[in-house]
Order: sequence, then structure tokens, then C-alpha cells
Amino acid sequence: MVVRFGIAIHFPEVYEMWKSSCAHFVLIAILAIGFVGYDAVGAGAEYKPLDIQNLPDFTGPFEGVVDKIVWIKTYRRERIDSEDGDYIVPKITGGLGSGVIISSEKLADERFESKIITNQHVIDGAEKINVFLYFSQWKAFKAELIGFDDLRDLALLRIITPRKLSPAAFGDTDRLKIGEVVYMVGNPAKSAWSLSVGFVGNLGRDVLLETIQFNGATNSGNSGGGLFNTKRELIGVITTAAVNGTIGFATSVNVIRKILPALEKGGRVLNGYLGARVEEMERDGLSEDMAKEWGVPYPLPKESAVVVMGVTKGTSAERAGVAVGDIILEFNGREILHPRYLEKLVAESEIGKEVPIRVLRGSTEIVLQITPMERPVLTIE
Repeated sequence: MVVRFGIAIHFPEVYEMWKSSCAHFVLIAILAIGFVGYDAVGAGAEYKPLDIQNLPDFTGPFEGVVDKIVWIKTYRRERIDSEDGDYIVPKITGGLGSGVIISSEKLADERFESKIITNQHVIDGAEKINVFLYFSQWKAFKAELIGFDDLRDLALLRIITPRKLSPAAFGDTDRLKIGEVVYMVGNPAKSAWSLSVGFVGNLGRDVLLETIQFNGATNSGNSGGGLFNTKRELIGVITTAAVNGTIGFATSVNVIRKILPALEKGGRVLNGYLGARVEEMERDGLSEDMAKEWGVPYPLPKESAVVVMGVTKGTSAERAGVAVGDIILEFNGREILHPRYLEKLVAESEIGKEVPIRVLRGSTEIVLQITPMERPVLTIE
């Protein structure tokens, strides 16, 4: 048996293989081929077209989560110059995005308080936020911003509804595997659902966000939408799309679960900050002239190192004595192997509490005491 375009597989086995996460990428490859045929086993067998009626059907998974996705529209005032520059014209502009319902609890007055997770960049700068719901024929509900985290690009909204909503069930991304089938559901425009089926292409690309990379079309306006596994469990919130929208990224639901208590406290989530700009350097990529210019040891003492390239005035790093050219070896007892891992540890550290940071300066190891400060506000464009 030979499947056209060079893929060899006995098609009746595909559905069974689909159930196994290690074979999910095979299914997606077949779904991506517009026309596939196969030759029956045996010499001289007649060519037969693929029976597309037996392909897996995703209407069930889609219908199982569609009521958990909302459309978000934001409004803010802008002042623009008139054509002749003599006066300023007020204008109302807005943005569009998606969100995922994560809870719905009954209040004393018989109404329900429902909470929605989305991206911070979806609601950034908004003066008014409306949420449109599936059950209400897309009636607008005024949303209140509870809390946001500009580092992790997350925001938590609150709406009051006359009936209980259907929150998404959280999955566990620690059990997620590369090649596992996932599907993305968003609402980029009122009543205009967007469903894409793909598979997990990479895990842990960003250690701070525990990013899930998935291969599947991601449309504009899907930011804040849900990434689900085949059990209809939420495993991530869609953040960005790569070139041509064929690859997308989602923040792991495990990160959301961890940061949710801070979001529920209200306001901006406070993250630790040092004020040192660091970069990863590789021993093989560092020349002697580069080392002299940047003040780092040559050759590097290990294959790769996290090197301080700048220190911002008035920050914790300057006060602690961190210097350009220092190689950061440990932060609060944890070995540092990558700049983003350092950022994660610092962000999660207690603001105002002094911790040790071990650096290599020249050929001498030094232990400094550093006190993480509040991270400055990040504006997401």
C-alpha cells in the first residue's frame, strides 16, 4: 500500500492512531493534504480514492467548548489633529479579541459572577470593555477589569450575567506531548467563530510562559482564545501568531493556574525586577576582541553563559554592585543557564527581600546581595 505524496500508511488505521498522541502528527499531515489516494495491498491492485467520510470529525469537540469562548470589544478615546492642524478631533477607537470563561458563581441576588481570562494586550488602554456571549444572541455585557499581568500578557475580567455560564475545564500541560492534536477556538468578530486543528510543535520554548507552540492557522482577533486538547480541556490561552498565521503560540494553562490568585487580588500583578540587561553568550561564538570590549573572560569558562550587558541606573542591580561583563552563575541558589530562566526566577521572587546572586567577574567568583524591586510597567503594542 502506498499513499500519494510519499506518505505510507494503511488509512483504516488512522483513526486508531489518532487516539495516540505520538501519532497525532500523522493525522494532521493527512488532513492537510487536499486529495489523497492509496493503492490496496497486493500486486496489481486497483487505485481507489480515499473515503473522506471516514475522516475524524471535530464538530463534537468544537460544540463542546464553543460556549466557553467570548468576543471582547474595547473602546477608548483618541484625539487626532484635523487636516489643517487648527483643532483636535475626538474619536472613539477600539480593539477586538477573544476570551475564555474560567468560572461562574452564583451571587446573593440570584445573578452570576463570571470570570474571563484573556490577553493583557487585548484590553490595554481600554476605557470600556464589552463582552459578547454565545447564549445571549451576542448581547453585550459590560466587563470590569479585575487584574492584569503585563509581563505574562494576561488579564482577568468580571461580568455579571442572569444565568450561570459554562466555564472551561483546565487540563495539565505537564502531560502534553509534542505531536498531540490540539484545536484553537477564538471569536475574532461577533458570531464569527474561528476553529483550527493542529498539533503541538514545541513545548517550553519560553520558560517564563511555558509556551506551547502549535501548528495551525491563527487568525487576527484570536488573541485570548482557547487552545484545547481532544478531551475538551483548556491547555493554553492563545497569545500570538507567527509568519502567515501558520504557527501560533499559547501561554500554558499551568502558568495561568499559578498566577490566577495574584490576578484575583486585583490591579497589576507585581513582578520582581533587577535592572540588569543580560544576554546569552556561547564560547564558540566569542572572539578575543569581543571579550575585551565587553569585559568578559576569554575563553568563557563554560559552553554558554548569561552575561550582564547593561545596568540601569537607580535599580537593584546597580545598588548591589552588579557590573557589565559579570557572568551570572546563580540567583538565590538556582543555577542560571538561560536569560529567560533568570527573568522567571526574578519575576517570581519576593519584592523587597534580599537574596544572594553569584557572579563571575574576570576569574573571581563574587557573591552579592540583591533586593528585587517592582518591575516597571510594560506597554504592549
